[in-house]
Amino acid sequence: MMIVLSPAKTLKRLTIPHVQLIQKYFTKPKFLEEAKELVKKIQKLNEKELQKLLDVSSAIAKTNFERYQNFPSNFEFDESYPSIFLFFGDVYKGFEWDKYTYEDLLFLQDNVRILSGLYGILKPFDLIYPYRLEMGTEFKTFSQKFNFQSLYEFWGDKITHALNEELSKQKNKHLVNLASHEYFQVIDTKNLKYPILNIHFQEKRNGRYVTIALNSKRARGIMTNWIVKNRIQNPNDLKNFQLNGYHFSEEKSDDSNFYFLKN
Repeated sequence: MMIVLSPAKTLKRLTIPHVQLIQKYFTKPKFLEEAKELVKKIQKLNEKELQKLLDVSSAIAKTNFERYQNFPSNFEFDESYPSIFLFFGDVYKGFEWDKYTYEDLLFLQDNVRILSGLYGILKPFDLIYPYRLEMGTEFKTFSQKFNFQSLYEFWGDKITHALNEELSKQKNKHLVNLASHEYFQVIDTKNLKYPILNIHFQEKRNGRYVTIALNSKRARGIMTNWIVKNRIQNPNDLKNFQLNGYHFSEEKSDDSNFYFLKN
């Protein structure tokens, strides 16, 4: 069973538990060469153009302009950092790193993947350089400098093929979708060879159940943390998730969609 997550916009170097283990088993992104290709194209933009591309403030544009201009050729611990300990958004605040054992971390590395606009797909121990590039970024305005109009076009079927390869090695070959729609749509689901299980978190508001984006993000992280700590490898066992007020809804769910509701 493989879990896919979205990355986070907020980045922060977290304290790494059992850092000796990570230093021993760190990995590098599968599509690092493709990422470098993207970076070379982005480096051709000036600061104002980058601000427009990323749709961010001038301060964030300045930070990321410097990051892209100083993008390293070799990824080592001094300049880069394991992806799972660099992302600091709402999803990643659900991980209880202070309670993690060696075995938890190795299970995490084997069963969780992070979709990324710049790197395509990441393992938790993949060393990455800080960046800002959302999967939904539009390149149409800069068509003269890029030979693609979106990152969905740039990545094509690479990520789907990578997931097929990863899932073929899993005992249970389900892909559990805990990513946002923006990121998950980079996967060509028609060409994914294995079953997909979409997870939904909803809350009761004004008499009906709705998705609250912020709370749903937090719940994805809490569930992923629970999966790792409990070594969940059978999708049916996800029905036992009952944290943060959520419970599994048999009535709303089907084989491809599990709904977890909060009253």
